[in-house]
Formats: sequence, structure tokens, C-alpha cells
Amino acid sequence: MMKKAGFLLAFGILSVGAFAQNLQDNEFYRKSVELKEKARVELENGNYEQSIQYSLESAEQSRLSLEYIEKMKLIYRANSKVKMAGYRIDYAKRIKLADFDKDLFDSASAGYAAAAAAFEAEDYQTAIDEADKVIKALADIRRLYKPSEESEPQPAAAGSFVQYYIVKLVPELRDCLWRIAGKKEVYGDPYKWTVLWEANKDTLKSDSPHLIYPGEKLYIPSVDGEKREGTL
Repeated sequence: MMKKAGFLLAFGILSVGAFAQNLQDNEFYRKSVELKEKARVELENGNYEQSIQYSLESAEQSRLSLEYIEKMKLIYRANSKVKMAGYRIDYAKRIKLADFDKDLFDSASAGYAAAAAAFEAEDYQTAIDEADKVIKALADIRRLYKPSEESEPQPAAAGSFVQYYIVKLVPELRDCLWRIAGKKEVYGDPYKWTVLWEANKDTLKSDSPHLIYPGEKLYIPSVDGEKREGTL
């Protein structure tokens, strides 16, 4: 069984489709298929009692496979929710929300801590519930509060990670969150487009992650503690 850290790494690099497909290929499912084949062979050889035994064991392994898949899906969902809540908290810190509404900031911070603690304790449903409260509580802070005295970012140095990205008008290959996330100065990984969406969806003109406009400025949060500065 993979350790929790392994799960987080896997969730960071797999698409939803690949993730679902990967879950179906688990040790319980493979054992179930193996036992089912043994049951078929024994049945053809006339060993009915042994065939029935293998069939029962195959059904049990199939049940365990389904339980495993549901648990992994719950972990994946909890991990995503806690990350979303973390992005909201990071933004709240960046705009110094505590200076405007300390009660809201303190409440959201406590909720995020509770969500993270529940995840660590493998209480994944509680982690989801607590994270959802944070996400909902901070849903409108970008509209209600403005960053205080935020200076205009300077151009990024060559080879560094940028903190902002200005959406470009590129007729041949339109800018989209997928392509932007894939740029080496951003994340170098297009699958992290959801990180950009969660960090910027409340300030973009469109409610769809598939539609962004030239001139819009995207904030690029750090995901692994990397230092970011400048604008691309």
C-alpha cells in the first residue's frame, strides 16, 4: 500500500482520467481476475467444488477492489479540497485580510488547520467538510478586499519562476491555462492548470477556466516553496 506522501505526489502528476484508470488496476482487482480464471479452468475440468471456492474468493477480491477505489477517490478529493483551501488562505495572507476582517481571517485559518489535521489523521470526509467551509468563507474576498499598496511586479530574471503572467494575444496558439501552466517559468507542468484556476478564478472576467482574455494578469502561487518574482 502506498504511503500518504506517495499519494500526494501521484495526485499532483496524474490527470483525473489517468487517476481513475490507475485505480482500477489495483492488487485486489488483479487477484480477482486471477481467481476468476482459476474458477473457469476448474469448472472446465469438472472440479466444481474448487471452481465454486475460487469464484467466491474472486468475488471477495472484487469487493475489496471496489472499497479500495472508493477510498482512494475520497483521499484524492480531500487532498484537492485542502489544497484549494490553502490557496485561499495564501491569498488572504497576501492581501493582509486580517487588517480588514480579523475574525474572518482567524476563522478561516482555524478551519484550514482543522482540514489539514483531519487529512493527516486520515479522516478524509472531515477534511473535505472543513476545507469546503474555508473555500466558501473566502469565496468573495477578492471582490471585497484589495491588496494594500501592491507594487507593480518587475520583469522576471532569465531562468527564474515568475509570480505573475500577463495573458498574451497569440492567434496561432491561443493562451490558455493549460499552456501557461506548462511554461518552464510558470510550473513546467500543464496538469497544474487547476492551480492557476483556483488562484485566479475570482478575478478573471469569465467564469469558465477555458476562457481567458489577453491582458488579464494571473497570480502564480508557489506549490513547492519555490521563490517567485517578476512578470512574464
